[in-house]
Amino acid sequence: MNVGINMANNSEMSIDDCKNMITRVAIQHKCSAKLIATRLLGKEDKQDMLDGNLGEETLMVATGCWLSSGMPDYSNGDTAFWRRFYE
Repeated sequence: MNVGINMANNSEMSIDDCKNMITRVAIQHKCSAKLIATRLLGKEDKQDMLDGNLGEETLMVATGCWLSSGMPDYSNGDTAFWRRFYE
């Protein structure tokens, strides 16, 4: 997830800013912020957030897609849902 418009115009974000953004997205989707942080977002995604390259809109859409696909553990490499389309 390296595409998105950040409300801060690609300026770096603090860890607290990132946590707050994840919390806002979780509230909108009525899901757990911890699950977003541990199952959807990988190490690179979190770094993109800190660098200001992953905006809230993008995270909102990605979270919606992730929820629709059954909340697989993408951050730890679980792509089983998508593999069935390519076998």
